[in-house]
Amino acid sequence: MITIDAFKAYGTRTGSPTQIPLDEITLLASPATLKALGDFLVHAAQCMEEDGMKHLHLQDAWADFDPRLHVDLVLVNSEQATEHAPQTTTGDSAGIPHG
Repeated sequence: MITIDAFKAYGTRTGSPTQIPLDEITLLASPATLKALGDFLVHAAQCMEEDGMKHLHLQDAWADFDPRLHVDLVLVNSEQATEHAPQTTTGDSAGIPHG
């Protein structure tokens, strides 16, 4: 069993700009995709520790990201974030939400 600090999760419904608090996150993905996501989590944590990054988007780090096939994952550094409450996102012309 692992021990981790407290954290919160927020998400948006498809087509909605409003974030809602989540109690649980389910990822339906292949083992290879889950490993790639794990690598992204580790990389993001290193960037936050070493470079003081406030947040990182999966869509910015994944070369083949396609909003029709993938869900953006936004990782926020709670040590750098000024606000932890849900925020409304605004999408661009491609309909990709930004956090």
